[in-house]
Formats: sequence, structure tokens, C-alpha cells
Amino acid sequence: MTTSEKDKTTALHFQYRITYGNGRFYDRPDLMIAQITIEDYKKIVLGVLRGERINEIDGISESINKMTEIVRDMDNWINMNGTNRKKPLKKARDILELEFFLPKSDYQRFKKMKNPIEVFERPEQHMTIYRNDGSSVVISSEFGLIKIVDSRNPSSRIIQEADIFLSIIIRNV
Repeated sequence: MTTSEKDKTTALHFQYRITYGNGRFYDRPDLMIAQITIEDYKKIVLGVLRGERINEIDGISESINKMTEIVRDMDNWINMNGTNRKKPLKKARDILELEFFLPKSDYQRFKKMKNPIEVFERPEQHMTIYRNDGSSVVISSEFGLIKIVDSRNPSSRIIQEADIFLSIIIRNV
């Protein structure tokens, strides 16, 4: 693997359980996103599919640190009942433990694959479709997900499983 391949990143969607110093814990439904290396992403997905907890997977300490930092920052903006705060906490809460999870939809998507490692070996693919006015739509595929970005509104994205995307196209043909 070349240095550029090793340093390439992708978005990991995750959820978490937070346990505070007083023993209270909460499963937060918020979907968090951390930019991690593709190598760590592979380790996490394959480890979870083997039944390992994300926190116990070897060799992903940098990604765990990023995820922890994101959760600690987010915790300053969430009340104990899960509602959002208007201002961050003045003093961070005492967090005893964090446990990270893949979202159920991601876990199920990888679980139903016959050979999930194959998904990581495929290169990312892009296709650009131009409109007559010069704008375009970029469709990209990576890790079994399809991402659609319209140049007219690049901040909005559609992300869906490849099977769902293909069934929509094939059904309409």
C-alpha cells in the first residue's frame, strides 16, 4: 500500500453509549461522523462482523481518539435528558466510559454481504452526468454505498445502498 492509499480517509458513521462518573448511562441515538483512514474503517467493519466491540479492536487508537473527541464535544451540547442545549456546559461532565457502535443499517448492510472484504478492495468509482445548462450530477460508489451530489446544490447529498439505487434504476427502465 502506498503512502497516499494509507492516508486516504472516509467517513465512519457511528453511535455511542456514554457512561458518566455517577454510573448513569445513555444510549445516544445521534448519528456521529468521524473522518478516519480507510484501513481503520476496514478493521472496524471486519472486527464488528467477527463480534468484537469497536473499543476492543487492535490498531485503531487514532480513530477511537477522534470518535471520543467528537462525543466529548457533542456531550457539552446535550442535556442529560437528551435534549439540545443552547449553550455548551461550562465544565465538561465526568465520562467514565464510551462504547461505540456501527449504526444498525450499516451493520446489516455488511452482514448480508457474502464477502464484505471484497467491498474494500474495489476502487471508488465516479460518474458525472452533465445537464444542458452546464451543471452536473456526480454519482460515486464506495463501500457498497452510492452518493449522489448535484452541482446546483453541492451541500445536499443522497446516500443509499447500491442495491436500492440499482433497483430504482432497473425498475424504471
